Amino acid sequence: MKPSVTGVRRGDRVAVTLKAGVSVVLNYEGMYEITGDESTRWAEVEILESGCTVPPVDITASELVGYQGMAVRIRNATPQRDGWWYDASLGGDILFTTADGDLTVRVLPAAVFADDMFDAVSGDIVGLAAVIGGRAVLMPRDGSDVAAYACMDGGGDNSDDNPDDMPGEDPVPDDPVTPSEPHDGYVMVTSLSDLRPGTYYIGGYQKGRLYLATGGLTSVNHCLTSEFTFDNGRLEALGAAPVAVTIESAGEENGYYVRFDGDGYLSATGSGAGKLRFTQSRAEYWIFSESVGGGFDMVLSGDKFVRLIVSKTAAEALLRSVAADEQGNAIVLIRVPDGN
Repeated sequence: MKPSVTGVRRGDRVAVTLKAGVSVVLNYEGMYEITGDESTRWAEVEILESGCTVPPVDITASELVGYQGMAVRIRNATPQRDGWWYDASLGGDILFTTADGDLTVRVLPAAVFADDMFDAVSGDIVGLAAVIGGRAVLMPRDGSDVAAYACMDGGGDNSDDNPDDMPGEDPVPDDPVTPSEPHDGYVMVTSLSDLRPGTYYIGGYQKGRLYLATGGLTSVNHCLTSEFTFDNGRLEALGAAPVAVTIESAGEENGYYVRFDGDGYLSATGSGAGKLRFTQSRAEYWIFSESVGGGFDMVLSGDKFVRLIVSKTAAEALLRSVAADEQGNAIVLIRVPDGN
């Protein structure tokens, strides 16, 4: 049951009541989960208090499996390489060396820090303990979890960096510098703090590649998409152009209507795959919450328990509807700059 269904947010203290006969404990590729039938509300969640701080538990790399789903910290961990936090060719995995053996850190492409660089230095790393495909991994939630590895190679204003520079004069570069090309000003939005009404492109990542909606539905009611590249504010289409999507406030916290230009408001006829539809009126809105690793979980308001995802493995990376407790890749939004 996703936080977007229950309304739970980070820092909430909750009481969970499982319903006998409908809630079950499953082992999903080594990760223990409590779940239930997608058509039944198999648990009740009561928010007792908000704004709580949950300090991470100090553990070693070999203890990850025993702390599944918990915020943990591993001290004195050193990446075995430097570079970008998310590297599609490596599937988002980064190996760290610790006193207790190797540690696998998993970073999703929609993570808010995925495009940041890191240094191969020793430090403390924080994240959620998880098991994916039978392997124990650590999944940092945001930039603060990996702050110890922030790349420091950003240059500086110290005139001593170049002995040929004279005070009061422009620095003399060691080599000719080609000015960087102007950016188009697009901004990828993957956190609630940056989300506001406006015009966006909508989509997500599959296997490290970005796909955005291009308008319209397939014959089985999935939103059509095309592949794009996004780099430092510049968005480039590798196929069809993206459709402009207007995000309109629904008057509820983190609730927004999603309107596709030329199609209408995105909605669904029911729970499960192939249920997406467009309406010409504001029939239903979507409730946004932050997904682990970055991006959004989007669940339709009301009692249909429908979630919007990008498929993890399907041949075509389309926007799809699934039951609210099913798995899928997170949704990302790209804010369209004024004048585009």
